[in-house]
Amino acid sequence: MGFALIAVLGFYFEVTQESWRWVMIAGAAPALLALGIQLVVPESERWKAAVKGGAAKPVREIFSGPLLKPTLLAIAFASVALIGTWGSVQWLPLWADQLTGGKVAVAKAITQMLSGGGAIFGSILGALAAGRLGRRPCYFGLCLFSLVICGCLFRLVSEYGAVFLVLVTLTGAATAAFYGWLPLYLPELFPTRVRATGQGLCFNFGRILAAAGALAQGQLVSAYGGSYAKAGATITLIYALGLVLIWLAPETKDRPLPD
Repeated sequence: MGFALIAVLGFYFEVTQESWRWVMIAGAAPALLALGIQLVVPESERWKAAVKGGAAKPVREIFSGPLLKPTLLAIAFASVALIGTWGSVQWLPLWADQLTGGKVAVAKAITQMLSGGGAIFGSILGALAAGRLGRRPCYFGLCLFSLVICGCLFRLVSEYGAVFLVLVTLTGAATAAFYGWLPLYLPELFPTRVRATGQGLCFNFGRILAAAGALAQGQLVSAYGGSYAKAGATITLIYALGLVLIWLAPETKDRPLPD
């Protein structure tokens, strides 16, 4: 929603070196939902019962013993999704500007708007698909779909137009569907006493690697002579790794949450 809001503002108002900060603040508006959650959603009674009477050491626990493997796999699953998004997809508006030679003022806004709109639906569909198909088959399918769609976008498109915009929308949906899958699957890997720490740390640890991916994308763009397409085609090969790794993780569909 935040990216879509930024794009809507960018469509109607010129974003300059003096005004871009206000646009970014608008994109952060959905973060206010966190305040509502804090005020309205009660603490989990199951979690309070699980940690009652003992000093919890969740970080130490998830990085040792039987939880070490699922922790490392969860980090990998989040990293694949985040690197794919931040390493290439978030560069699409700049690529659109490059394709138009800067002559279509709203090209960047439209590209971001369609990518963000696709991402909203993709996030919902990702969770629904995981619930119906199973966690492992769904992740495999999302990686495969993202790999194909990104390959078509970055390898076959050479001009700004209808085909580009359709593929941008599909790319936004495919690559963001992981953000519906991750909140469903990651909590199922950890017992109640460390569940919040496990899922939160694994997802956000992926952001560290995604930052490296974003830096690598910049270096690749430079190495490829300014070609966002070639750099994006290279970075999004990360989804091929997800095709293999997911089969090392347990299937949790229709199983109760571990205590």
